[in-house]
Amino acid sequence: MSELLYCYEIELIEDLENLLDDFFQDMISDGMKLPTAERHAANADLFLIQYHAIYYLEDASSLRADKLYDFLGLWYFQKVTNPNQTEIQSILTSLKRLFDFLLQKEVVQEKEWKALKKACLDKEYFMNRYYEYAEHEAKEQKAESMEDWEDWIAEVADRYVLDEDQERYLDSLINRMSLYEILEILKNLYGPKNRTDNVIRLENVIQKKKESALSPRRPKKNHAPTAESLLDHALAIHRANLVFIRWLDRFNCSPTDLPPEPCSTCVLCDSLLSNLIAKLENAEIAQNEFECGHDMIDFIDRILWDARHEIANNMGLDLRLLAM
Repeated sequence: MSELLYCYEIELIEDLENLLDDFFQDMISDGMKLPTAERHAANADLFLIQYHAIYYLEDASSLRADKLYDFLGLWYFQKVTNPNQTEIQSILTSLKRLFDFLLQKEVVQEKEWKALKKACLDKEYFMNRYYEYAEHEAKEQKAESMEDWEDWIAEVADRYVLDEDQERYLDSLINRMSLYEILEILKNLYGPKNRTDNVIRLENVIQKKKESALSPRRPKKNHAPTAESLLDHALAIHRANLVFIRWLDRFNCSPTDLPPEPCSTCVLCDSLLSNLIAKLENAEIAQNEFECGHDMIDFIDRILWDARHEIANNMGLDLRLLAM
């Protein structure tokens, strides 16, 4: 990963965390109860940092309504382990508050604020996406649910992926290295990608964040990661691969039609996930690596997200229309 991009991402996330601290403090100052303010801040963090900053490398001034539809109409279902209607409603309520705050702070312009607020009111769309997800999830309970993905992986592996020595090397990573070492290898192989719909704007000099002594930081809950949470995380990303491939299958896209490089990326990442899942099920991952394991899975998710965009764009498909 480029050192400049790495520093930019760290700086960007710190700035957004400070903005969310101010958002939290503003709600407390208005008399909101602490648990309610924490929930709104957590939902805002999910959208503004976990989705927008990490996937687009842009600050809050670039928020647009189409990104909200992408976030809560697609990304949410592929990233969150157990989506539910109540949580969707809660996120929309929190984001409406966040957008009001950003307008007040002149972070977003009134035109974009109106579009964002209008998107928050489009509950019918987001509920329909949830029903599509629920219907698909019910079908996934069938015993043959993973067979299509495994067949696809085998076909792509036969046609595209690395030569035999490289394949053996990558397949053995989890057996020979710590998760910390694997994460560094992945960062070197796959830095942030600049898709045509994801323009990264870097200034010559990145301004230092402004510290505010009068605005206390919101309390951060520190839940220690467990083997169970790591396994759930890996399975969620593994499942997202199956959802995507089944979507491609609806358009009769066979592996031979797809661009080789992103297909190879999907195979490599799924291989790493499969090995990690197997080791977790056999209790072969040390507890001190759980947190790094989540970081590694997050990074794999970002790699796969770029690969899916590349495949969809190559095939002339709109990824935001992906059916659950």
